[in-house]
Order: sequence, then C-alpha cells, then structure tokens
Amino acid sequence: MNVPASSSSPARASAPPVAPMAARLAARAMSIDADRLPEAVRLKVGTCLLDFLSACLAGADRPWSRQAIDAARADGDGGPCTVLVDGRSATPGAAAFAGAVLGGSTSQMDTYAASATHPGVVVFPAALALAQARRRSGADLVAAVAAGYEVAGALGEVMYAGATEYLLRPTGVVGPIAAAATAARLAALPAEAAAHAIALAANASSGLMEWSRAGTMDLQFHSAFAARNGLAACALAAAGAAAAPTALDGPFGLIATLAPGAVGRDLDDRPPGERMLDVLHKPAAACVFVQSPCQAAEAVARRAGFDPARIRALRVGAHPSAIGYPGCDNAAPCVDPQVARMSIQHSVASVLVRGAIDARNWLDPASDARVAPLAARAVLVPLPKGPVHGC
Repeated sequence: MNVPASSSSPARASAPPVAPMAARLAARAMSIDADRLPEAVRLKVGTCLLDFLSACLAGADRPWSRQAIDAARADGDGGPCTVLVDGRSATPGAAAFAGAVLGGSTSQMDTYAASATHPGVVVFPAALALAQARRRSGADLVAAVAAGYEVAGALGEVMYAGATEYLLRPTGVVGPIAAAATAARLAALPAEAAAHAIALAANASSGLMEWSRAGTMDLQFHSAFAARNGLAACALAAAGAAAAPTALDGPFGLIATLAPGAVGRDLDDRPPGERMLDVLHKPAAACVFVQSPCQAAEAVARRAGFDPARIRALRVGAHPSAIGYPGCDNAAPCVDPQVARMSIQHSVASVLVRGAIDARNWLDPASDARVAPLAARAVLVPLPKGPVHGC
C-alpha cells in the first residue's frame, strides 16, 4: 500500500550550490601565502624567475624585443616601473608588455605541460611591474607568482587536458586570467573583486594560430597582450567594475566557447601553489613539442663514430598532439626562424648535423646546407598518447 509522506517527514539534504569557477579560482589565488608554501615551491619560484630573466637578457637584441621596448617608449616615459633590460621608467602596463615579449624572446619559456601553457612569460611581467608600482615585499611577489601559476595550471587543465587540436594558442587564452589573478593577489583585492578581475580577463582571451603557417612572430606578443590585459582587468575590478560570475563556466562562457569538449570538467582539489613543482624548462630554443625529439637526436649525435652524412632514412617518434599542432609537422626547407622553431623535422635534422642543441639551429636555420635534405627525409611516427601539450 502506498502511504503518502507526512508533513513531518525529514527533508532530503541537498548539496550546497557550487560557486562559479571564477570565484573558486579567485579564492585559491587569494589564499596563497608565501610563508605557508612548501619550501620546494618557494625555491621553484626563484628558479622560474631566473629562467625568465635569463631569457630577457639572451633575447634582448631580437627584433621583436626591440619592437616591444620601442612600443613601451612610445607609451610615454615616466611611471613607477622599469622596463626590463632597457631600464627606462614606464607605466605598469607598458613595462609588463615589454617584459613579456623579452621573456619569450628566445622561445625558452617555462612550460606547464598539463595545461598546455607557458605561465612564467605572462605571470612574471605582470607581477614584477605591479610589485614595483605598489612597492610590495618579496613575500608578496612570491605569493602572487604562485597564484598566477596556480590559476594558469588549474584552468588550463580543465580546458586542455588531453587536447590534440587548438583553436587558439592556450597561453593567449589562459594568460590574461593568470595575470589578473597575479595582480589581484598583489593588490590584495577582496575575494569578490578578484573574481570579477578573473572574469573580466576572460573577455581578453585570444591568440590566433595563423603565425605557425606564415612564419611570423605573432606568438611573441600573445603573452604581452595577456600580461597587460590582466593588469587592466585587475585595475577595473579594483575600481568596482563587475563581470559575469560565470564568464568561465557558463553556457556562453570561455570554456563552452573555446573548449566545448571540456564542458562539465571541473577544477581538481590539488593544494593551491603546488603546480609550480611540475613546471618544465626547455633546453632547446624552440617549441615545446621539439624538445624530446631534439634531446634524443643529441644523444644519437654524441655516439662515437656517428656521421650524419650516412643517414639514408630518418623516423622520428612524436606525440599525436605534436604531429597535429600547427607548424610542427613540416619537412620543407626552413629559412625563417619561427618556422624552424616549430618544425620537428628541421629541429631533429639540425641537431644531428650540428651535433648539439644550439640556438643557431633555429636562429639561422639555413646556415648549414646539410640540414634541409635530411629534414626532407624525416618521417614522423605517432607515439602512444600521453599528457604532453603544445607551444
């Protein structure tokens, strides 16, 4: 017999509503305190800073670096910040823009593979500029950097875990949001305002991939736009500007628009700040996808008696994401540095010919006539899929 439930029956417990992703990322970022971070994380912040600054110095004379510095000067001298390498004073936005281009000038940006991003080239320019402008302590800087890496990694994992195709370059998509989180932590924004900064920054996400076909240097400026726009989003939120709370995970938000396959995926519960420990550093001044093939080629080239002139066929194992990534599967002769940086075939052939991973392999790709014929014979072979992601 069916008995209707009485009015005195206990109500079924319901799960508490889940806060929008922007609010939860903001809470993570704002919760990070340098004194409570594991020592290994604090040391990793220092390693990543040295890696970033070394790239700024090594690539300061590249055309795109000089262009960014000239643009910072055109923004007007004066301001509370110093343009890295150049030394002139500038606004935080101009200093961050130039710093981001300098940090990516050699293509040896640090990499968080699980999120397909290069967080340092966005986070450090924003952090250094705002920390100088606001006269923040070293501890504040460490916490803000860890917050930026955390947001870049956590959001990027949601959007790009397992991805083999990219509509836009992941660093250009996630970068403004990471920079906004970095700035919000340095500015000590209330959690609600920090969430608005993150949501506002999502509206600046971009980074077209046509450069990989044209051989142009657009990607050098992706991180610069991201760093500058992240600072702007933070400033707007601090002034009271609001953005859609569900700008990241709403039905018309960032994830649904740019990574529809990731809809329904959520943030993991890893302790905030620890993603820094998984950051990798590139030995080769080229795309992250050529790093392992180049290291394998260098090991072969160092064998006693190895002679590249004796190679008649060349098979290179590569991750499926690498083979499908724009510009990476390219056996044509490379005369342009950016095309060379992306080509797995050229990168492997140049290391085998020169016998080492050397910046000249990509800066002057046509300098050795032996490279192009060997690259033309190289065939890429898909390796089993794994957690490796793009440039």
